[in-house]
Amino acid sequence: MSNKLVKYHSWLRRIGQMIAWLVIGLILIPRWQPVQAAWYNVNWNYRKKITIDNTKVSGSANLSNFPVLINLSSDNDLKNNAQADGDDILFTSSDGTTKLDHEIEKYVSSTGELVAWVEVPTVSYNTDTDIYMYYGNASATSQQNATGVWDSNYIMVQHLQENGNGTAGEYVDSTTSNNDGQGGGGSSTQTPSLVSSGKADGAQSFASSTPDWIKVPDSTSLNNSSSGFSNFTLSVWMKSNSTSINQQYIVSKDGSGNNAGDASLGYRLSNCTNTDRICFFSENPSSVTLESTTVPSASTWYYVSVVINNNTGYLYVDGSQEASTTGFPGDVWGNTTDVQIGTVLSGGNSSDFDGYLDEIRVSNTPRSSDWIKTEYNNQSSPSTFYTLGSQEQNNPTFEQSGFRWFKNSDSTNVGDPLASENNLAYMLAAGDPVRLRLLIHVASANLSSSGQTFKLQFAEKSGTCDTAFTGESYADISSTTAIAFYDNSTPADDDSLTTNANDPTHSTDTVVAQSYEEANNFTNSKAAINAGQDGMWDFALYDKSGVGNTSYCIRAVKSTGVALDTYSQIPEIVIPPSLSFTISAVGANTTTNGITTSEASTVTTLPFGNIQVNSPKYVAHQLYAASNSEAGYTVNMRFLSTAIFQGTHPSNVIDAFNASGVSWTTPKAWSSPTGTTPNVDTGWIGANTSDTRVTGWSSAAGLFGPVSTVDHPVMQTSSPDSGSTIYVTYALEVNIYQPTDLYTGQLVYTMTPTY
Repeated sequence: MSNKLVKYHSWLRRIGQMIAWLVIGLILIPRWQPVQAAWYNVNWNYRKKITIDNTKVSGSANLSNFPVLINLSSDNDLKNNAQADGDDILFTSSDGTTKLDHEIEKYVSSTGELVAWVEVPTVSYNTDTDIYMYYGNASATSQQNATGVWDSNYIMVQHLQENGNGTAGEYVDSTTSNNDGQGGGGSSTQTPSLVSSGKADGAQSFASSTPDWIKVPDSTSLNNSSSGFSNFTLSVWMKSNSTSINQQYIVSKDGSGNNAGDASLGYRLSNCTNTDRICFFSENPSSVTLESTTVPSASTWYYVSVVINNNTGYLYVDGSQEASTTGFPGDVWGNTTDVQIGTVLSGGNSSDFDGYLDEIRVSNTPRSSDWIKTEYNNQSSPSTFYTLGSQEQNNPTFEQSGFRWFKNSDSTNVGDPLASENNLAYMLAAGDPVRLRLLIHVASANLSSSGQTFKLQFAEKSGTCDTAFTGESYADISSTTAIAFYDNSTPADDDSLTTNANDPTHSTDTVVAQSYEEANNFTNSKAAINAGQDGMWDFALYDKSGVGNTSYCIRAVKSTGVALDTYSQIPEIVIPPSLSFTISAVGANTTTNGITTSEASTVTTLPFGNIQVNSPKYVAHQLYAASNSEAGYTVNMRFLSTAIFQGTHPSNVIDAFNASGVSWTTPKAWSSPTGTTPNVDTGWIGANTSDTRVTGWSSAAGLFGPVSTVDHPVMQTSSPDSGSTIYVTYALEVNIYQPTDLYTGQLVYTMTPTY
């Protein structure tokens, strides 16, 4: 082989090894599966995921305790499922359970429109941030914590969504500082008008001709205990109606003259070099100004922010820094003048704003440029700042948790129990109905009324009625199946059931009674079932064409055929095995099992005739029995009354055969009665069975056992029997001490299958 060929084969071998390694590597890579967030509370039925786009979060660091605007112009799911006042709306972090503070600025139940502010603990700059909005709890009280949305550095947040009339405190500050405003300083004619077309919910419309303005009384939080601020942030949305009206003050804390702490934000102010710009200035000890590069257009919203950070001021328009300068005093707003919105010096001095203002915020800290830019991204276009996911429902889980079988009653109540709770029962005669009361436990979420439809199924048991359904093939129960629904004449399908003292229970759970059922399907139409409770249904069933000596398992499934989440109890009903039993007469002088009869019997009588002292008589019955019972059957014999054979005089009785050592399982040869006191062992009756399967009778030809009021087996087998015939021969004898009388007794045979 040439060197080239060797190299070629070597290269092929290395490629083969590489391919094999790659295939193995692919096999070993685990398949990533998203983790479903936990559910906040079972009482909330719905939620939606809100995903904040990290590309809309400015900078290279996460933002902490950031108030996010959630602004939904409409939402059918909220409309259909939330409370009319929105009290049940709440927000959680990405884990689905940690509740976040929120403030609802507006909620319209007819459309599902929502304007809310949510404090998000961490808004990531490089990874999308998820939060959840929950709703759908009809009994919830308000979940808001408005002041919790705004961190401790906020000293005033005015949403300006109120309809004012000059009343003190009517413009509500959302922070704990309670810096509430008053329209027109108390004058209704100088109070601005509420308009719906704000940046977030409503806004206030200011007319300079009136003039309109809002007074916020001075406070220690607004003047920093008269010291003013060296660190400070003021932000506002503004839209001017005019580019020609000068001296349009937006927010001011400025008295007459040049006073310490005086500072104002406005548009087209004479204090600034360029009077067509947005301007912030401080007047003492000398005027320091910040001017925008943006020349505002009329009827256009702008987001304006002013930041003072240790004597350096910054002006932002729409999230972009447009000016900065040093030299600001450390006592900005450190005066006792009221904060005035839309004017300066209490209005009416040709220094009034003409246009719209919304969302005025003041902080005693310098907010970062990334914070301000992110605020702008969020508030200017909420729909692109986050993605609203589809509605998720907190689906309950279901457990078949308990049952009990009852006799039927032609009503919505049941008859006597056929078995104890969670135990099998035996079907009555073919065609006779029984009742099954079944419990379904609800967990994980509340089940609203008619919230889930189920159906009932049956299967022939294979081994055991186990919760894994091993070997069973379940089918829907109908009016024609082997185990079928029964139609009682009085109650109607889906009637409310009547509870019973013997109803099944499940631990200490509350059981919510539902309906009586004569057909599939069924639902919780009578009441909602909260998580941790059990619904109870009542089914009328009967053996229509079941196989004898067969057990059937019963289960509920969802109407789609999907099994419940858990089965802790499986009802079992047994169709009794077939039994066949006949009694035949035996003639006189018939030898059976070593004994020759002295009298002839009939099917219903054993006539011994006249009994002579110390002269036993023998009478026999022929018994036939057959059964398909897998464990066989037993035929018992006994007398009905407490006295076996009794004379017309009550004290005259004949006793059970009582030879020494005799019992039914230890038969003995017949012997004469030994008693000497009348009616005490002075007359005996005994019996012999020819069935060698009976315990003690495998070789008992000619032997006898006692006949009493106790059941004694005369036929017995432990397996199915296609048919057996045996003889039971009875012996009766008296001695001279037995009183003469007419003696009678009632003898019964009972055949019972063995289960």
